[in-house]
Amino acid sequence: MTPDVHYKNREMEGERLELTDKEAIYWLGPNLSLRRCTVVLGIGGRQLVPMWGRLIDCTIEAKREFADEWLTSLSFEGCRFKGRYSNVGFGQRVGVDT
Repeated sequence: MTPDVHYKNREMEGERLELTDKEAIYWLGPNLSLRRCTVVLGIGGRQLVPMWGRLIDCTIEAKREFADEWLTSLSFEGCRFKGRYSNVGFGQRVGVDT
């Protein structure tokens, strides 16, 4: 059975989130606020379920290429991105209703 890891309904500050277990599904949100955290992405986009949340002054570090995802439900303010990202979108997609 695939383990689910939920980060929801909380505020975290100065934490390091290692999203690296290739067998897990990671849920970010709902109601998640990360401030000055480091989020390490060692998984593919299909293993990440972005729900509603805010990342403020965080570092998002991709250990492998993070590609072909649309992060519409997460808000990024003053964040830094390290690693390889391709075809990753932020904000509402044209022609998609919320």
